[in-house]
Amino acid sequence: MVAMRLMLALSLVAATAACDRLATGTFKPPFATIAGVIDSSTATAMPKDVHIAILWDNNVSPGSNYAEQPIDVLAQFPATFRVPIVDRPDPTVVNSLPPARSVALGLDPAMSWSVGTLVVFADGGDLDGKLTMTQPGFPSSPDRVLAADLDIFYLGSGKPAPAAFVDIFPVTTGFSLVRAGPQMDPQPGDCGSFDAEGHFQDLCQPTIGSVPVDVDSYTEHMKLADDSRLDGFTCTSYWGPLEYPDFFLASATDICDGGACKFCRGYQCPLDLPPAGVTPTCSADGLAYVYKTCTDDAALCGTRFCHFGHGERQASDPTPPGWPCP
Repeated sequence: MVAMRLMLALSLVAATAACDRLATGTFKPPFATIAGVIDSSTATAMPKDVHIAILWDNNVSPGSNYAEQPIDVLAQFPATFRVPIVDRPDPTVVNSLPPARSVALGLDPAMSWSVGTLVVFADGGDLDGKLTMTQPGFPSSPDRVLAADLDIFYLGSGKPAPAAFVDIFPVTTGFSLVRAGPQMDPQPGDCGSFDAEGHFQDLCQPTIGSVPVDVDSYTEHMKLADDSRLDGFTCTSYWGPLEYPDFFLASATDICDGGACKFCRGYQCPLDLPPAGVTPTCSADGLAYVYKTCTDDAALCGTRFCHFGHGERQASDPTPPGWPCP
């Protein structure tokens, strides 16, 4: 799950929290501390109570995509914040792969990990400092998510993954941060190719560049904003504010060669033409195109799924019927 940039300026009352912990004898030295600065805001109203939480991807326990880990930080405006991580992720949010799959990918079969998103939210309900989660079809949460930034990884056991797996698996020990770049739509020619067997069509999806950062020396710059897609984090089945390929919801029988199923991948695929009213992006030579159509899935709290359609042809071949590029 990769996160998006948003907007405003905040500080926190860290000294009070630290004193309370010491006074009660419950002080825990942090495993890691995330430092940050809130740069600006386009939020329409100044929240009274702003808090920070980590939403861990919950792939183990059914019923909710995220499990919240509240952070003992009260944020105020404006200035900086520090997020001490004093607890390891709960066992219910620890992931692992089947050993055979790990070996096929070149990963340590003993590797277990957790991945979460740092969120800033305004507590608009009972002011308990926790993010109020709701279910699809129920009244929306009174809380407002103002920013969701940074992917946080925790390596629970085993060896970290190779660097090529950044933002998919942890690539270093302990806690680590990953700065995900902007989501980039595919360009004409990205998802199809020609070889000796003919035209190969792949399933098209966007790309995201990711850069690992050092949790101990990195200062995160965040912005806060009113964004309805961020508020999806308050709903139990939300995937996140990205545009996900529609084939992510496909079953194994939905993907085949020959065009006899919903998603075609292979050498015998029919031309994926844009629907009426959708203008594709064509390559300069008119030999390739891409287009995108999106819908928000209410059952998944408004998670957005898109079909990234595309087509390619060779200049030496006749123009196919319905070809949308000049």
